[in-house]
This record gives sequence, C-alpha cells and structure tokens, in this order.
Amino acid sequence: MAAAAKEYGVPLSSEAPPLPAGCAVLRGDAFPGGLPPYETLAEAWALPLAAQAAAAAAAPEADLVELRLDPLPVPDYAAALDLVRRAVAKPLIVTVRTAGEGGRAALDPAAYGAALTGLLARGGVDALDIEWRAGTALAARLRDAAHAAGAAALFSEHHFEGTPPV
Repeated sequence: MAAAAKEYGVPLSSEAPPLPAGCAVLRGDAFPGGLPPYETLAEAWALPLAAQAAAAAAAPEADLVELRLDPLPVPDYAAALDLVRRAVAKPLIVTVRTAGEGGRAALDPAAYGAALTGLLARGGVDALDIEWRAGTALAARLRDAAHAAGAAALFSEHHFEGTPPV
C-alpha cells in the first residue's frame, strides 16, 4: 500500500493536503477496520467513494443517494456504480455532469449519451439525471432508455448567472 501511495501520490496522513491538490481526504472513522488495501490509482480513488456510499447508506435522514460520476474517468463509471450499488440499498440517482453544466466530464453529446446508456444497461440506476441542454432528441432517447431500464428520468439545467425568471 505504501508503494502505491508513493507512486500515485495518494495522501494517507491525517493532515489536509494543500489546495488544490486533486486528492481526497478521508475521516478517520470512514474505515473502522482500517484502510482497505489497494494497488492501483483507480482503487485508491474508490476508497472515498466507498466511504461516502457507506455513510449515505447509514444516514437515516437520506431517502435517496446521488452518485456523481463526472469526477472519474469514463472507463471507471461502471465500477463506481457497482461499488456504490453494493453499498446502498436506497434509491440511487446517477449523475454525469458535463463541463458545460458545471461538472467535470469533458464529453460531447454522443459520448455523454453513450456513457449514460452504458450505465443504464448495467442496472442499478433508480433515477438518471439528464442534462436538459443535451438536446431534445438526445434527452428524449435517454429518457426512453431510462424508462426501459426501469429507472426514472430527471432533467436538470443550471444557470450560473442567477435564477431564471418563472
């Protein structure tokens, strides 16, 4: 584990790293049995995701859980969904927020649609957060794919300059 921490620069101390560090800080009680072993950078980044999923699953205040996948590389989306789905029995909203909507996923509409339909095909998605600005045809296809997979479709739109008029 120490070798992976050195190779990938994963912080394992209780000290907060200088910002912006591009790393996650885990609370000491996130893993009561100790930090699980990991070998790769992807496994190291799964640790905070697992800790958050366990906390959400245990929180009586939460009726649902949102999984934001956009901070991860697209090839890791499926593994992250599987990890969180195993930890959380509550309804799961799956979100991939693109850069144009304030997220971190640098995806064009075709790649965005492919990523979301791939997640729906895996199962485990109770509600799919679809960006309204993805375009009418793509939004309709994603809505239909969500419904075909047994998931609800929720649409979101973000206004960074303020609240739009009603």
